[in-house]
Amino acid sequence: YFANDKYSIKKMKKFWKVSLKTMSTKTFFLSDSEEANSLAIFSPYEKEGISIWKYIKAGGLGLITSMGLKTTKRMTSFEKFAMEIKEKYAKPGCWYLYVFVTMPEFRSKGLGSKIMKPMLKYLDENNQDCYLETLLPVNVTIYKRYGFELKEEIKVPNTDLTLYAMLRKANKQ
Repeated sequence: YFANDKYSIKKMKKFWKVSLKTMSTKTFFLSDSEEANSLAIFSPYEKEGISIWKYIKAGGLGLITSMGLKTTKRMTSFEKFAMEIKEKYAKPGCWYLYVFVTMPEFRSKGLGSKIMKPMLKYLDENNQDCYLETLLPVNVTIYKRYGFELKEEIKVPNTDLTLYAMLRKANKQ
């Protein structure tokens, strides 16, 4: 969606480098191995989102230049929309599941559970909820297995996309 199907590995590496540099210092990056066949990124929910200065400092200006103004506009518009939805469900103390991905050739081998379960256990032990959004309906089923509840299904303005907002309340044991 962001790259409008016109992306290269080089541009996507730049995108991820800038995105990850702008995240909170409390962010957890969890992987199944050094190769990162499965990866999850959890970050404390920040109501104000990412500041433009932090974004520029992380290399955002170069990213805008390399990916183009249209892509940047799509990213900015989506971020604003997603933040509005997130504010409905994520409260202070809540964590945000930024990314959860497993390489296609490693799916259905338990690698995702290997990294998700310990983090969710940590959140439960600390009485902290977790929020996420996804654009893929198939992911809703996957996240439900980890205790996430679908809170809202909403069309992303000016697109054919649907955003699925999900929240996992801490399991008080």
